[in-house]
Amino acid sequence: MTLRNELEIERIFSYAAVLDESGRQKNAIWAWKNMVYIINSDKTIILQFESSQDVFKDPIGFYAASYSSSNFQPNGEYIVFFKDELGGWVSDKTIKAPLGSFPEIENLFYSFLPVLDSLPFIKFHKDALAHLNDKLSHIEFKVTKGKAQIIQRDIYSGEITVLKRPKPEGLEILEYSDFLPEEMSPIGMRTNDFFSLFNFNEEIKIYFPAENPSYFVIEGTHNSMTGIVAGCLYDDIGTIITIGEEANGREKSQDRSNEQEANRTINPSQNTVQLRKRI
Repeated sequence: MTLRNELEIERIFSYAAVLDESGRQKNAIWAWKNMVYIINSDKTIILQFESSQDVFKDPIGFYAASYSSSNFQPNGEYIVFFKDELGGWVSDKTIKAPLGSFPEIENLFYSFLPVLDSLPFIKFHKDALAHLNDKLSHIEFKVTKGKAQIIQRDIYSGEITVLKRPKPEGLEILEYSDFLPEEMSPIGMRTNDFFSLFNFNEEIKIYFPAENPSYFVIEGTHNSMTGIVAGCLYDDIGTIITIGEEANGREKSQDRSNEQEANRTINPSQNTVQLRKRI
């Protein structure tokens, strides 16, 4: 791996390290050739990145917190990281790989990804995060009379913050050309998830896959970042896994514990995907 490729991959991997890690497992990374997928610990975000060069000869998966060297080798259900000589010694660290495989993760990602050309969307710039409170749990998106609103509610104080696009005046050109339906039902996103999307992106594009969407599709500029983010209501946090179950006609179990949810094996499809790039 050249120094340039190494720095590029390190930057992508660093995204995994800064995602919220409030779940029982750490954020996980899967990679093959020039494609990298990241799933956060709570299974609410899956991100796809493309590096500029093929870097990973074989499919590989590991927890982001275990990453310690750009020199590593798959070994069955384990990953071995090698470190250069320090003080006359060299070291290797063996860790257990996360459940799942690259084809399963890729199938999961593409099972959510529709054709984006005709989907409603808004653009959101990092500067506008100053309007929002990162201490509140959720951010709500809705469309009324063709206009987007982003809402935060403090259920304890009753305070409500609403973001709206100002209307252009005269010959002013609107910088953000949103494409929206006349009406769209409210959909929530965890505040931590929303803020994390801007760690390496100044601006993101947020797509809404349906009139009553249950998840978001996100596009960023950092290494062609494309993401799937689970939507939620304030009293019912969704995950990528449970939304996938519901989309396939299976109801979410009511007695599933958080620990079972965090440790379940991902098995989205019977079809095996060798390697795909979004067109």
